[in-house]
Amino acid sequence: MAFPFHLVSKIIGPVAKVIGIDTSGAQVDAPLTKNWRPLTMVIFLGLIIISVFTNYELSDTLLTVIGSVMVVYVGGRSFEKKAVEKTIDALKKLESEKRLNDGSLKQK
Repeated sequence: MAFPFHLVSKIIGPVAKVIGIDTSGAQVDAPLTKNWRPLTMVIFLGLIIISVFTNYELSDTLLTVIGSVMVVYVGGRSFEKKAVEKTIDALKKLESEKRLNDGSLKQK
């Protein structure tokens, strides 16, 4: 019996579009690709809130993983924003210096 590729593509196609993969090669702006980090934090915070207000206990390993991911997320996101700002400022400075140098060469 042959593998049913057509059935697999019918199942995977809609799922791929939800997560932002288009099988035709076009760019897809799926909500999940843009919001996966905040969604992850909401899920983790929900787990912590559920464990605080109910008798459901999270394992130490799971709490360690959640805490580590939250620290890396907040720290990494802050670093990412700072790094992008510094890079943009440096590029603007280089561009203005280049324009000054090009202008001074033309005036001579």
